[in-house]
Amino acid sequence: METSSAIYAEAVRAMDQRARMLDELRNRAAALLAAIAVTTAFLTSAVFAQAGADVDVLVIAAFVQFAIAAGAAMFVSTPRRGHWVLALDAEVLLEHYSDLGDGEVTAWVTRRLAQAWRDNGRKMLPLYDAFNVAMLAFGIETALWIAKILTM
Repeated sequence: METSSAIYAEAVRAMDQRARMLDELRNRAAALLAAIAVTTAFLTSAVFAQAGADVDVLVIAAFVQFAIAAGAAMFVSTPRRGHWVLALDAEVLLEHYSDLGDGEVTAWVTRRLAQAWRDNGRKMLPLYDAFNVAMLAFGIETALWIAKILTM
Protein backbone atom coordinates (compact mmCIF):
# COMPACT_ATOMS: atom_id res chain seq x y z
CA MET A 1 0.00 0.00 0.00
CA GLU A 2 1.43 3.35 -0.95
CA THR A 3 1.69 6.19 1.55
CA SER A 4 -1.18 8.32 0.20
CA SER A 5 -3.53 5.32 0.27
CA ALA A 6 -2.56 4.52 3.86
CA ILE A 7 -3.12 8.12 4.94
CA TYR A 8 -6.48 8.19 3.11
CA ALA A 9 -7.55 4.94 4.80
CA GLU A 10 -6.67 6.40 8.20
CA ALA A 11 -8.65 9.58 7.45
CA VAL A 12 -11.70 7.48 6.53
CA ARG A 13 -11.30 5.39 9.69
CA ALA A 14 -11.08 8.57 11.81
CA MET A 15 -14.30 9.92 10.27
CA ASP A 16 -16.08 6.62 10.96
CA GLN A 17 -14.88 6.75 14.55
CA ARG A 18 -16.10 10.35 14.93
CA ALA A 19 -19.54 9.36 13.61
CA ARG A 20 -19.70 6.48 16.11
CA MET A 21 -18.69 8.82 18.94
CA LEU A 22 -21.50 11.22 18.00
CA ASP A 23 -24.05 8.39 17.83
CA GLU A 24 -22.87 7.02 21.17
CA LEU A 25 -23.11 10.41 22.86
CA ARG A 26 -26.62 10.98 21.51
CA ASN A 27 -27.71 7.49 22.59
CA ARG A 28 -26.36 8.10 26.08
CA ALA A 29 -28.16 11.45 26.23
CA ALA A 30 -31.44 9.79 25.20
CA ALA A 31 -31.00 7.11 27.87
CA LEU A 32 -30.18 9.80 30.44
CA LEU A 33 -33.29 11.74 29.46
CA ALA A 34 -35.41 8.63 30.00
CA ALA A 35 -33.79 8.06 33.41
CA ILE A 36 -34.39 11.69 34.35
CA ALA A 37 -38.07 11.44 33.42
CA VAL A 38 -38.68 8.15 35.23
CA THR A 39 -36.78 9.16 38.37
CA THR A 40 -38.50 12.54 38.55
CA ALA A 41 -41.94 10.99 38.09
CA PHE A 42 -41.27 8.36 40.76
CA LEU A 43 -39.79 10.72 43.35
CA THR A 44 -42.30 13.49 42.68
CA SER A 45 -45.17 11.08 43.23
CA ALA A 46 -43.53 9.83 46.44
CA VAL A 47 -43.29 13.39 47.75
CA PHE A 48 -46.78 14.53 46.82
CA ALA A 49 -48.44 11.26 47.87
CA GLN A 50 -47.75 12.27 51.46
CA ALA A 51 -50.57 14.18 53.08
CA GLY A 52 -49.52 17.72 53.83
CA ALA A 53 -46.61 17.78 51.40
CA ASP A 54 -45.84 21.37 50.59
CA VAL A 55 -43.87 23.10 47.87
CA ASP A 56 -40.76 24.39 49.59
CA VAL A 57 -37.22 25.32 48.60
CA LEU A 58 -36.19 21.67 48.13
CA VAL A 59 -39.07 21.00 45.74
CA ILE A 60 -38.47 24.17 43.72
CA ALA A 61 -34.73 23.47 43.56
CA ALA A 62 -35.42 19.88 42.44
CA PHE A 63 -37.70 21.08 39.65
CA VAL A 64 -35.07 23.62 38.54
CA GLN A 65 -32.44 20.85 38.42
CA PHE A 66 -34.90 18.69 36.47
CA ALA A 67 -35.33 21.45 33.89
CA ILE A 68 -31.57 21.92 33.58
CA ALA A 69 -30.88 18.19 33.29
CA ALA A 70 -33.67 17.53 30.79
CA GLY A 71 -32.81 20.61 28.74
CA ALA A 72 -29.13 19.74 28.53
CA ALA A 73 -29.89 16.12 27.57
CA MET A 74 -32.31 17.30 24.86
CA PHE A 75 -29.68 19.74 23.56
CA VAL A 76 -27.27 16.83 23.08
CA SER A 77 -29.79 14.55 21.39
CA THR A 78 -31.31 17.18 19.07
CA PRO A 79 -30.30 16.57 15.45
CA ARG A 80 -28.67 19.43 13.59
CA ARG A 81 -29.12 19.38 9.82
CA GLY A 82 -26.06 20.34 7.84
CA HIS A 83 -24.03 20.72 11.02
CA TRP A 84 -21.83 17.64 10.63
CA VAL A 85 -19.57 16.59 7.78
CA LEU A 86 -19.27 12.82 8.02
CA ALA A 87 -18.83 12.05 4.31
CA LEU A 88 -17.98 13.91 1.14
CA ASP A 89 -20.46 14.31 -1.73
CA ALA A 90 -19.34 11.90 -4.47
CA GLU A 91 -21.20 13.87 -7.16
CA VAL A 92 -19.24 17.02 -6.32
CA LEU A 93 -16.01 15.05 -6.31
CA LEU A 94 -16.73 13.58 -9.74
CA GLU A 95 -17.80 16.91 -11.18
CA HIS A 96 -14.84 18.95 -9.96
CA TYR A 97 -11.95 16.55 -9.47
CA SER A 98 -12.30 13.73 -12.00
CA ASP A 99 -9.73 15.36 -14.30
CA LEU A 100 -7.02 15.18 -11.61
CA GLY A 101 -4.71 12.24 -11.15
CA ASP A 102 -5.48 9.57 -8.57
CA GLY A 103 -2.78 10.80 -6.21
CA GLU A 104 -4.04 14.39 -6.35
CA VAL A 105 -7.64 13.34 -5.72
CA THR A 106 -6.60 11.09 -2.85
CA ALA A 107 -4.56 13.91 -1.31
CA TRP A 108 -7.41 16.42 -1.68
CA VAL A 109 -9.99 14.04 -0.20
CA THR A 110 -7.64 13.17 2.65
CA ARG A 111 -7.10 16.86 3.48
CA ARG A 112 -10.85 17.54 3.34
CA LEU A 113 -11.61 14.58 5.61
CA ALA A 114 -8.95 15.75 8.07
CA GLN A 115 -10.46 19.25 8.12
CA ALA A 116 -13.96 17.83 8.64
CA TRP A 117 -12.65 15.63 11.46
CA ARG A 118 -11.22 18.70 13.24
CA ASP A 119 -14.38 20.76 12.64
CA ASN A 120 -16.61 17.97 13.93
CA GLY A 121 -14.40 17.60 17.00
CA ARG A 122 -14.84 21.27 17.85
CA LYS A 123 -18.60 20.98 17.34
CA MET A 124 -18.76 18.00 19.70
CA LEU A 125 -17.17 19.81 22.66
CA PRO A 126 -20.36 21.70 23.63
CA LEU A 127 -22.30 18.43 23.42
CA TYR A 128 -19.94 16.74 25.88
CA ASP A 129 -20.18 19.77 28.17
CA ALA A 130 -23.99 19.69 28.00
CA PHE A 131 -23.99 15.97 28.74
CA ASN A 132 -21.84 16.57 31.83
CA VAL A 133 -24.21 19.35 32.95
CA ALA A 134 -27.17 17.00 32.49
CA MET A 135 -25.49 14.29 34.57
CA LEU A 136 -24.59 16.71 37.36
CA ALA A 137 -28.04 18.33 37.44
CA PHE A 138 -29.69 14.89 37.48
CA GLY A 139 -27.58 13.86 40.47
CA ILE A 140 -28.40 17.07 42.33
CA GLU A 141 -32.10 16.74 41.49
CA THR A 142 -32.20 13.18 42.80
CA ALA A 143 -30.43 14.20 46.00
CA LEU A 144 -32.90 17.07 46.51
CA TRP A 145 -35.91 14.77 46.11
CA ILE A 146 -34.42 12.27 48.55
CA ALA A 147 -33.71 15.08 51.02
CA LYS A 148 -37.32 16.22 50.70
CA ILE A 149 -38.61 12.69 51.35
CA LEU A 150 -36.34 12.30 54.39
CA THR A 151 -37.46 15.61 55.90
CA MET A 152 -41.19 14.95 55.60
